[in-house]
Amino acid sequence: MTKRTWSVIPREFVLSTEEPEGFTLTVNGTEVLRGSAEELAALAKHARALTRRTPRNAGQRWSHESDTALRVAFEAGVGVSELAKQLERSGAAVRARLVHLGLLEDDGSWRRFTRPSA
Repeated sequence: MTKRTWSVIPREFVLSTEEPEGFTLTVNGTEVLRGSAEELAALAKHARALTRRTPRNAGQRWSHESDTALRVAFEAGVGVSELAKQLERSGAAVRARLVHLGLLEDDGSWRRFTRPSA
């Protein structure tokens, strides 16, 4: 029997594989799911997707509305990290889009961006 335990505050998850063809998932001591090995593989894939640290909008095309929101907020003085949280994108994606929109100048260094001179 294999038992894996992990916590996502405030819940504790326990996954037990009692035999090759089955598993049981327990949350806070209550059995919530039982299934086959195939279902376990699908569940693991879904769990990895839920726990990944990439922003929700990573890899998605920028919409006109997102560009407008980015432009307005940046021109109002909102910082890149806050914009990244609001738009659910990485900081690098926000900086790259600001360069694309002409709101930042890329000096060739991936870390240093400046506002264009007036």
